[in-house]
Amino acid sequence: MRLFNGFTIREYGGKTYALAIGEAAKRFNGMLEVNEIGALILSELMKNTNEKEISDAIIQKYNADRTVVLSDVKNFVGKLRSANLIIE
Repeated sequence: MRLFNGFTIREYGGKTYALAIGEAAKRFNGMLEVNEIGALILSELMKNTNEKEISDAIIQKYNADRTVVLSDVKNFVGKLRSANLIIE
């Protein structure tokens, strides 16, 4: 799975945003403000990946609890799926 083509991640004023540009702007009009982990999830989704690989990247970087991370990643990706922003 991956994020629909045409998203970019940018920092403005100390905050991180995912912006839809080009073709992605036709599907999603706007931007998402994300925290540091949300930005990492989106970055991972810019390549072909899965929820386990995303979770592993977070656990490795932050030494976080696997159960919590897996649940949070599933929830975040689920919201992107609901917005039709994920390509399976």
